[in-house]
Amino acid sequence: MLTVAHVRAFDFQMDGDDAPTAQPSAKKPAKKKSQKLLKKPKILKSKAGKKARQIKKAAKKKATFVATRPKSNGVQDQIRLLHEKMDRLEAGALATPTSVSASTTDNKSGDIPIEGTNTVLKIGGYIKADGIYDASQFTGDATNLANLRLRNLDADAARNNVITAHAKQTRISLGSETQTSDGQVMAYFEGDFFGSTNNGSQVGSFSRSDTSSLNSYNFRVRHAYGSYCYNKNHRVDVGQMWTLFYDPRSTGTTIEFNGPETTAQIRRPQVRYTCAHKRWKFAFSVESCATEYLDISPAFVGTTAAGVTNNTAGSPSIHYNSSQYRRAQNSFLGGVTGDGNQSLPDMVGQILYEKKNVGHLSLGLMGRQLKVKKITSTGPNDPAFSSTKYGYGVALGGRYFINEKSNIYGQINFGSGIGAYIFGLDGYGAALDSSRKIMQTQFCYGSLIGAEHYWSEKWRSNIIFSIARANVAGFIPSGRVSVKGVDAAGQTASIGETGYSISNMLRQFYVNLLWAPAEKFEVGVEYAYLRRDTINNFFGHGNRFQFGAYYKF
Repeated sequence: MLTVAHVRAFDFQMDGDDAPTAQPSAKKPAKKKSQKLLKKPKILKSKAGKKARQIKKAAKKKATFVATRPKSNGVQDQIRLLHEKMDRLEAGALATPTSVSASTTDNKSGDIPIEGTNTVLKIGGYIKADGIYDASQFTGDATNLANLRLRNLDADAARNNVITAHAKQTRISLGSETQTSDGQVMAYFEGDFFGSTNNGSQVGSFSRSDTSSLNSYNFRVRHAYGSYCYNKNHRVDVGQMWTLFYDPRSTGTTIEFNGPETTAQIRRPQVRYTCAHKRWKFAFSVESCATEYLDISPAFVGTTAAGVTNNTAGSPSIHYNSSQYRRAQNSFLGGVTGDGNQSLPDMVGQILYEKKNVGHLSLGLMGRQLKVKKITSTGPNDPAFSSTKYGYGVALGGRYFINEKSNIYGQINFGSGIGAYIFGLDGYGAALDSSRKIMQTQFCYGSLIGAEHYWSEKWRSNIIFSIARANVAGFIPSGRVSVKGVDAAGQTASIGETGYSISNMLRQFYVNLLWAPAEKFEVGVEYAYLRRDTINNFFGHGNRFQFGAYYKF
């Protein structure tokens, strides 16, 4: 594990920001009898002596404060949940040079030196067990706001009082650091067991997909990248990590796996350059891309419904509980899905200012292309069609420490054509109606605000509110949108109305209490309220209670 003692997420050492190093002294040395017998010099009674006593008293007071105040690591406090610390590290990590000559027994940082090289390994992670009680509707092993079932439309929305448990968030990481005469080379890999999830919001997925073996989880890669740090203040990263449009240090701690879905908490393959100057960091990335959009073309295939056959993949779902109508091609990786034909990568820049033990502010800017190229026609209502649009995004984030530990934080992301960069609105970058040859980017925003309070060294709480909204394209009717398909006889037939399931607002509220009785162990309880509203005033909501236990290594 890239331990916090050695690594800070995209943190270059800042000039003048070293933490106090004074430590409380043990016992005061006993005064010798000869000292007690000595009389104070007469100069102490003079004005000069008075001034000397004032200086001595002030110095003693300052030393006592520095020595006794609680040690703080800022946003990477040692008693934070390990997954929060690792999520920061996942964004990228710059290690302090590590001596590889020390023996394993003397190495208290957890580094594993590789004999005969300048490389050290770091292994880390945690085991997490979750217990979940859904009072309103089943929200899955990990929540998905965009797929909450709609009341009075979806019968499964009434399925409540459900208990489930899993250990899918269990995580393992492996990092390496190599010191060279030309700079430092690092590599980081991390994965968990959410490769196959039971979202509960998918049609027919209320029963587990792995009922025959509840302990059978699929491993997946979260982060995998390499870094080259040179001239102390410059760094290049290549691989998969958090998008630069996301500020992971402006979010709070939740026991629920996904947490607020109104931020850009997505991971993208990318090439990133970062430069640090004192308290400032400047970064630019070229990232993987995908054209995601809502398709409301009135005559399409690809929907499964009773009495309808001849369906092909790649079209929106008619199911009321699904709002993500996504057909995308990732040209940066060579993907071939749907009619997306994006030919330019997404480009993101970020400026960050940080003052240790005070907080930080970040500003992100993003530009992207959304391109659709439909090369075949299935009839007059579904002609061949191509269109190219451009989107932009702005991201603001920050955290401020009220005292040594308690803090407030928040962020907002907004722009046109940035659906994929707001986790819960993935698929809302643009809207398309090929029958009218219309494609339009959609304005979206997502925000959160929260506070973290330390009741003591071992107890803390988070309270978080988040909201996301999509201004759906004006050509999409706010009422029912008729959807057509081809029935068994080859005739066009109405099979559903998509207007019910197009979301335009997502909201979340979290409050939790976390207890760390020991250095490597933490438990917590949490309440979460989830809600999504559609463009024609239907809504789905959930009340989720969760218990989590973390065993760190």
